[in-house]
Amino acid sequence: MENKKVRIGVVGIGGIFMVAHTAAYMGRTKVEEAEVVALCDINTERLYYGADHIGLPHEHCYVDYKEMIEKEELDAIDICTPNYLHSIIAVYALNKGLHVFCEKPDAISAAEAQKMKDAAEKNGKVLMVMRNNRYNDYSKYLKQFIADGKMGEIYTARCGWVRRRGIPGKGGWFTTKEQSGGGPLIDLGVHMIDLSIWLMGNPKPVAVSGCTYCKFADNDAGADSEHAQFGEAKQGGIFDVEDLAMGFIRFENGASMQIEFSWASNIEKEKYFIELRGTKAGASTDTADGTFKIFTEENGCTVDIIPNIGKPIFKWSNVMIRVTVWNEFCHEAVWKEEAVLQCYPDGIHKYLESFLKDEFEVKTVTLYDENGNLNENAGISWELLDNTDVLIWWAHAKHHEVKDEVIAMVAHAVRSGMGMIFLHSAHHSKLFQALMGTTGNLHWREDGDFERVWVIDPSHPIAQGIGEYIYLEEEETYGEPFGIPEPDKLVFIGTYEGGEVFRSGCCWQKEYGKVFYFQPGHEAYPTYHNPKVQRVIKNAINWAHSGFRASLTCPQVERPQD
Repeated sequence: MENKKVRIGVVGIGGIFMVAHTAAYMGRTKVEEAEVVALCDINTERLYYGADHIGLPHEHCYVDYKEMIEKEELDAIDICTPNYLHSIIAVYALNKGLHVFCEKPDAISAAEAQKMKDAAEKNGKVLMVMRNNRYNDYSKYLKQFIADGKMGEIYTARCGWVRRRGIPGKGGWFTTKEQSGGGPLIDLGVHMIDLSIWLMGNPKPVAVSGCTYCKFADNDAGADSEHAQFGEAKQGGIFDVEDLAMGFIRFENGASMQIEFSWASNIEKEKYFIELRGTKAGASTDTADGTFKIFTEENGCTVDIIPNIGKPIFKWSNVMIRVTVWNEFCHEAVWKEEAVLQCYPDGIHKYLESFLKDEFEVKTVTLYDENGNLNENAGISWELLDNTDVLIWWAHAKHHEVKDEVIAMVAHAVRSGMGMIFLHSAHHSKLFQALMGTTGNLHWREDGDFERVWVIDPSHPIAQGIGEYIYLEEEETYGEPFGIPEPDKLVFIGTYEGGEVFRSGCCWQKEYGKVFYFQPGHEAYPTYHNPKVQRVIKNAINWAHSGFRASLTCPQVERPQD
């Protein structure tokens, strides 16, 4: 297949394909050697939405994977279905002469996984199952560190992925053993167990013992994990899998491993981790505090090594989301308001950058420079927008200074797929008005009343980790009516000391781009110092990011041929 792209058909257009796989096929780090040429899903609404998202004509959409394989000239398929279908579809495709890439887990049993392996070998085709954590920067660094003999003999390990509240698709296929094969052990365990054993040199397991528990099937507390968005929950559905698994593995070479995996436990917060112990050095990664460390000794002293390769954090690819923070910067640089500078001495944009930069690739631009002079085109360019996945817009008093051609540029980028977050008084910006088609008018007063920002959709990804509400001791009061189109999803409602009520967190889809408006953030109050407010903005970035840009054209096409 020299000089030819690998033609891929995807089976299963659910959350894992839309969130994770499209970034590889359509994002800035896309695999140039491959192209998605067909999609298949039994849910036609989801199928056609996925096709529109990647710009695929509907004539290449199917509800039967066998029909897709027969009609399309495919080289490979990508399987993103519920677990029980992995082996069925994979074996069929391999026997039809196609290569197969499959989401984890391999299958719901060892016997089914063996069928996949046998079919691949019989037909001389490539079978690969998702093992994405082997390709993280810290994993590759550690693998080479071990290969260089710097760890010595690795004789024991510990790994896990634990969540406080993060059950995916409760009542649906995720929690139905016949369809999933199990709970967090098969869902999350495949990641960390595989990574740990791979780093240890793939020793052969000879004994396994453990315990499983199911204690949260009837718990209705809101999820605090972004990963709970996967799967379709069903009220009153089946829950016959574990929500916690603990175990111990012994290997043929005498090494051992402790494992722990949960969807729900009464712990502080979600994290995944590995810990290796060798005779020359040890190593650990922990997403709870974003650490990757190596522990060794030199010249008779113990030494900690922290490789400068980024932090192990939750993300759907090895590339950070690119965030641009835009701020008027007039309160700080032009008017030099003391109350604002006390809260944000380097500017609101710099403070937002300070708590975002550990999880995202962040740049800042401003309407005014630090000397109080207007920046050309408000700091916005096509190059900037092409290299921005999510744009954050804080504006208040200088909406009129942003040129109409700049507004048109940004609006085009949003409609093409760039994520957009409007903060506080950006509801009156020309950009917000252009995207919404409304005035953004509201009632307001500024007297330092307290605000409670209530979570009204605890299942929404932006609301994860927030709890029941956010309490702000001082905030500008906003009140209805709010001149906006009906939100696609209302996530937060604000209530104030004076009795006002306001739609404080609203989501829209504008063609291919996701838009979120978040009301808290008056310049004279330390709202962005609040950890829950920071969490909302981080969640909103992850939600708004699509990893995709569409070409907004209206082409004339030929009649489809059967």
